[in-house]
Amino acid sequence: MASEQERSVASVGLGALAEQKAVEEPMVSSFPHSCFLLTSSYFKVFPKFDKPLNVFSTMLVAGVDISYRGNPVACAVVMKDFKLVKVRKVGGEVNFPYIPGLLRFREGPLMLKALAGLEFDVLFVDGNGRLHPERKGLATFIGEVLDKPTIGVAKSLLFGEVKGNYVYDGKERIGAVLKTRSRPIYVSVGHKISLEEAVRLTKKYTKYRIPEPIRLAHLIGSGCL
Repeated sequence: MASEQERSVASVGLGALAEQKAVEEPMVSSFPHSCFLLTSSYFKVFPKFDKPLNVFSTMLVAGVDISYRGNPVACAVVMKDFKLVKVRKVGGEVNFPYIPGLLRFREGPLMLKALAGLEFDVLFVDGNGRLHPERKGLATFIGEVLDKPTIGVAKSLLFGEVKGNYVYDGKERIGAVLKTRSRPIYVSVGHKISLEEAVRLTKKYTKYRIPEPIRLAHLIGSGCL
């Protein structure tokens, strides 16, 4: 069995990213069947997590993204006080077709492979959480499997009606709209976090259009850094 390859970087500034070379693991396609069983049922009444997460300098904030330049590559990064402390890239296969609303089946297995064993306090996922017809977007799926706080961040609106700064399904508020650059992003609860907290953390960790953990995961995964 090939050993897991990852790189830990203590207090690395963004200017040193070009020197980082996270090693890609061999192609994999296996995924625990038990993870898929979590998607077979869901509830529209969720517990509320009103207690804010402690945002302090030692908080570990992660992001995960998949790049499709050549073979699919999932990249997960962990940051502390806006400095990278860990980067992992995992190559693999994505066999499930792209179907809006079913991204958890397409990208979930490879993202979980990249995240396996990583320590973090909250995770930004490039995809929706409960802003989803079934309230079961990619960020919710990842959060349930790992039992960790997750936040869904999408660059386009999958579902619902925008009213002011929020997205609704009927009378139910399922997401928020943030205008971080010229175009909006759509933030939603993934798992174990409130919408208010998800919005607050997204604002805190966004310098450009999307949160830094997702942005850096995308750039490193696609070979741009």
